[in-house]
Amino acid sequence: MLPLALLLLGIGLLLTGISLLSDSLKRIGGPRFLHLAARYMTPRWKALLLGVGAGAALQSTSAAMFTLASLISVGSVTASQAMSVLTGFSVGNCLIPFLISFKIRTAVFFLVGVSSILLYFSKEERLRNVLSVAFGLGLIFLGIEMMLDGVRPLRAEPWFEQVLAVAGEWHGLNIFVGVLLGFIVQSSTAVVVVAIGLAKGDILTSEEVLLVIYGAALGSTAFKALLGAALSGSARQLVRFENLFNVTGAALFIIFYYIEIYLHIPLVMALIARLSPDPALQAAWAFLLLNLSAALIYIAIHDPIAALLARQFPPAAKEVVIVVPATPGPESKASALDGQDQG
Repeated sequence: MLPLALLLLGIGLLLTGISLLSDSLKRIGGPRFLHLAARYMTPRWKALLLGVGAGAALQSTSAAMFTLASLISVGSVTASQAMSVLTGFSVGNCLIPFLISFKIRTAVFFLVGVSSILLYFSKEERLRNVLSVAFGLGLIFLGIEMMLDGVRPLRAEPWFEQVLAVAGEWHGLNIFVGVLLGFIVQSSTAVVVVAIGLAKGDILTSEEVLLVIYGAALGSTAFKALLGAALSGSARQLVRFENLFNVTGAALFIIFYYIEIYLHIPLVMALIARLSPDPALQAAWAFLLLNLSAALIYIAIHDPIAALLARQFPPAAKEVVIVVPATPGPESKASALDGQDQG
């Protein structure tokens, strides 16, 4: 029972750490993101770079979507500009898997201990936010260490070896597990972190981790699709854009996987094996490559996708619509039109 208890404790600490880290980063960077998002939207490359930086700093795509939707509703940005930010955001959001792939067990104990003690005595809000970031990051690392302590003894159990053997034979099972976890946890990044922890403990092979990551992208998309059903107007555009982005990246890399397995054409697995021999780092690289590939695709087709989504989900009646000049010229603030019926 102890190994199972440690495994559950590790997963709980890891998810709590991700939640705490995300909330703390939003408190620190959220107001700044609002300010920058309202100012640096043109040309498009600035919006993309803003998204990359915001993704690395905030680590929450859902928070970014709702923030951008609120800016659209008051006429500060267009839906097309917000989509550029989300494209970059998905790339910047890949930072955490790289951080947690390092092996720093002793340093993690110091990080959790020192940050928690300082949090207890600190009263100043800004300092508490910074310490909460450190504590959240420490909990993620600590959760992985607890997971490893729990799963290592399980390797000696015959039933556990049988489960791993089945998972290794049925590729679709790993994808399904990723989909299920992505839907439940509502974050593909969180699932990637769990998968990296299992890779560190030699529970999942590099190939199995990749399939879990690809499935997680689909699972988190399924949750956002349910979320989007309750939204309308430009907010619905952003949710649909993010879903298309994730599905495109996951589907493309699943196809790459089977091409590499059955046709023996070196693609993603061959590339990440060259980048690092460590399965944990390979998983982080795969997650980055998935999002980067999808970003490049949607940068190339940005205008037709934005136009298509605008037709499918026109602005809600109470939104302020920004009219962008069709031809290049001196930058001027677009006229704001009330979207309500004019009679």
